[in-house]
Amino acid sequence: MSKFGRRDNLVHQASFDRLQNATIKQENVKKHRKEIAESPEYARILKELNDEGIELIWSSGINVPMRIAVVLAAEEDSAEFLSSILVEYEMNGIRLKHLEIRPVQERNGSYIVAGIKKNLEVKFEIFADCECTKDAFLNTTKCLADRYHILRLNVYNSTDESIEKIPWFPKHISDLDKCYHCVVKYEPTSDPRHPGYGDKTYIQRREQLNDIAKEYKHGEKLPEIEYSSEEHKTWELVFNKLKSLHSSYTCVEYQQNFRQMELEGLLEPTRIPKLSLINKYLQRKTGFTLRPCAGLLSARDFLASLAFRVFQTTIYVRHYGSPHHSPEPDLIHEFIGHCPMFADPLIAQFSQQIGLLSLGATDEQIEQLATMYWFTIEFGLCRQNGQLKAIGAGLLSSYGELMHACSDKPQHEAFDPQRTALQKYEDFDYQPLYFVADSIFDAVTKLRVFAQNFQRPFVVTYDPYTESVEVMREMQDLKDGLNRFKGELSSFTEAVEALSKNIAKK
Repeated sequence: MSKFGRRDNLVHQASFDRLQNATIKQENVKKHRKEIAESPEYARILKELNDEGIELIWSSGINVPMRIAVVLAAEEDSAEFLSSILVEYEMNGIRLKHLEIRPVQERNGSYIVAGIKKNLEVKFEIFADCECTKDAFLNTTKCLADRYHILRLNVYNSTDESIEKIPWFPKHISDLDKCYHCVVKYEPTSDPRHPGYGDKTYIQRREQLNDIAKEYKHGEKLPEIEYSSEEHKTWELVFNKLKSLHSSYTCVEYQQNFRQMELEGLLEPTRIPKLSLINKYLQRKTGFTLRPCAGLLSARDFLASLAFRVFQTTIYVRHYGSPHHSPEPDLIHEFIGHCPMFADPLIAQFSQQIGLLSLGATDEQIEQLATMYWFTIEFGLCRQNGQLKAIGAGLLSSYGELMHACSDKPQHEAFDPQRTALQKYEDFDYQPLYFVADSIFDAVTKLRVFAQNFQRPFVVTYDPYTESVEVMREMQDLKDGLNRFKGELSSFTEAVEALSKNIAKK
């Protein structure tokens, strides 16, 4: 293994984002709780309110109706408490949608009553699904708290499909102009372990190319980069070394597409190919397009791009001092590793499916999807003719790990999306475990099953004609998609009938 560890990757970034967002959320709750509690008349009840309740109250307008679920428990008799709730809710104009008394599973607990900690047994709690304004809720709860010792006060948004909770995601391919957030953790300007650390010429070149990538906008002509003789030489060293391993270690699909790209003059050993030519080839083969980016993107932004069959590619080259290992994605990794595989229809479909699942997903789900992407599209294996063959770009662009992954040294497990999405990755060394699909088709089939059980309050489909995604929440939303499907099916049926008639005439 190279002394330069592999530090930057999609899974690490997804995990980092999840933890960072959770910390920010907790800090915001503390801040908002303090701001709301500045109102003396409500300070006591807000002290008992759960975090989600605090955020709902803080974000709601004064006279804007809220749809909330309230859970209350009191020290007093539940029947008397329930009666008071009904009276107070009616007096304050709170509309009840549903009300029930339910048993408490954990009855015994410690509660603060009148400033004194008591061990109490609470047998029942009251659940109310209601619609009210912020002031009505606060006034009602204050009146109840003045008369009863409220032991539990939790408030939740009772709308399952709360749009406010869904993270923003691009709806049209042009929205990818907003998905450019790069992760700066392993740069030659700051990390001594980077092969290019201290090399001013290399650092300046990286900055120049990254500036070009940052300026790019959807619909513009892809940049034409003139690479230096040193950059071409680095490409040549990696190209020749990896090509010598193709027949023994890479899947048939990769070999076929790589060979075709060579025949069309796109991939050659002595020169780095033009971005625009690789882009045209992929677009012709599978509809995938390339878009320049300035480095490792956030997991959410990177996966979102795949939903539109867009691959965000770096345009800088790894440092010439370490040609056979790059601790971060670079142009060699993208062109030699990813692009021949994106020319395969099934890999293109698999990648887009992961991208579509990522749209509007939670931070935890993004981490799982990034992990699955990591162990398949980056470091996946399949079996062909009884032998292990690489399908992942991280293997296809790194000769050392390519041979390691296909050997008997690491552990190999059958690809299972549920299991793969939770697997921990190795950040500083070769993976001790790789997942193996029976075939690329097998991986796509299993991902479809995984997608059916993916928890989201909506479904997203891609419309290639408008290059946009359609969000479907209800059966009615399926109408346009079904009409399009009927049209395509009709054309297909007509083609089958025409061919059948031609065959019958012969």
